[in-house]
Amino acid sequence: MNAVKTVLVTLLAGVLSIAIAVLGERWLGEEGPPRADRVAAGGLLDGLPPLQWTDVTGRPLASADWVGEPVILHFWATWCPVCREQLGVIAEARRRHRDAPLRVVGIAIDRRADLERFLAERPLDYPVVLGDPDAIALARRLGNHLEGLPFLVLFDRDGRRVFARLGPLAVEELDEQLGRLPAGDAAGARRSAG
Repeated sequence: MNAVKTVLVTLLAGVLSIAIAVLGERWLGEEGPPRADRVAAGGLLDGLPPLQWTDVTGRPLASADWVGEPVILHFWATWCPVCREQLGVIAEARRRHRDAPLRVVGIAIDRRADLERFLAERPLDYPVVLGDPDAIALARRLGNHLEGLPFLVLFDRDGRRVFARLGPLAVEELDEQLGRLPAGDAAGARRSAG
């Protein structure tokens, strides 16, 4: 099979996977904010939980340090074409909202060697952690019931889950979600992304 056919087949498989994931999630009735009766231990989370991670550079990360800032958790992988496109969407949204505080943390569901190679070629200006089974469980508890990628979750400055999306996301849609945050979330000087 020539290279063009391989790329087209891979792209088609990715698009179909995402479409099935999105339709499956809607069919199962899991769209929308989590209900209070489902936010029990092991159930859906409606807020940013306490997290302690170490990014790929060895720097510790703690969600307690993000209080007062909107936070994006972006679950992705280097082998996922839609995920790599979404990196550009996040970068553009951050550029458009550069005067507002916004914390972004990437959670790569990948092999360490592949992630390090990718980041060496295409550095990101926010921390990235190597996803593990606990990260996958966290994504599921945040609404990613199908465990697909990419998966993006936005929390307001009070740590409330205000938006989640499995699959592709346009920069305009992310802009709209960031614009819906309370004025305090979009005002003030932008703090360090890391």
